[in-house]
Amino acid sequence: MTTMKSFMLDENQLEAIIEFAGPQGEMSHRFIYHVLCELRRMGQQHRDDWKIILTNGDHEGEVSETYSDYLDRKACGEEVWFNPEGEGEVLFEKPVEPDDDEEEE
Repeated sequence: MTTMKSFMLDENQLEAIIEFAGPQGEMSHRFIYHVLCELRRMGQQHRDDWKIILTNGDHEGEVSETYSDYLDRKACGEEVWFNPEGEGEVLFEKPVEPDDDEEEE
């Protein structure tokens, strides 16, 4: 059995941070602005049930067993990473990211 989880946001604080992150705001961060606007919309449509679906490449928790395993481990506080290539892979060591300097040479 699953349990519906929720969190509360103060509407006035949410509006203020939307304005702060919006196109005319001090932060002007497009991604954050749209995520916050979507949260506001979800709150305004309070009679609907909502579910957050995370994706990574072509992987989605309800479809990809590997990504589902990764998300379960993250939810339990494990320090893991995900490689979305092919079937996907749960990584137990942080992947080494190439230096930007090395790529330019």
